[in-house]
Amino acid sequence: MKKLSPILALFALTACFGDKDEETGDTTAETGETAVEVVDCADRDPSACEDSTGLCAVISGKPLTLVSEGEYCLDWDDPMEALGCMEADGGCGDAETLAIKDGTDGTCSWWLPNTCIPTGYTYCEGWAEECAP
Repeated sequence: MKKLSPILALFALTACFGDKDEETGDTTAETGETAVEVVDCADRDPSACEDSTGLCAVISGKPLTLVSEGEYCLDWDDPMEALGCMEADGGCGDAETLAIKDGTDGTCSWWLPNTCIPTGYTYCEGWAEECAP
């Protein structure tokens, strides 16, 4: 039976029990635990929401158009805009939702295709009609 040299044995132990840095692939023998990256998607800027981890998803909506005092309409031709970020498995309801951006005049100003409301926005009672062509 062959014996391992002490240096080879130490290398083998380090490779088996060391921490692995998920970004660099480096290992260490300090704690024997695997590093886990904690991601708080809600705090991410929408432009940096989607990344290679697949843990976060963008919350998008369409701006509402003011028709008259307190009346808004939705122009389906307006593009969706990235408003916030959430966990990818957050689970949104199917109901269309209106929201107010916090710190604004308090009027419903955003249409969301589901019930996920981004951080910095508040649910708004009401409905918006389709804008006239």
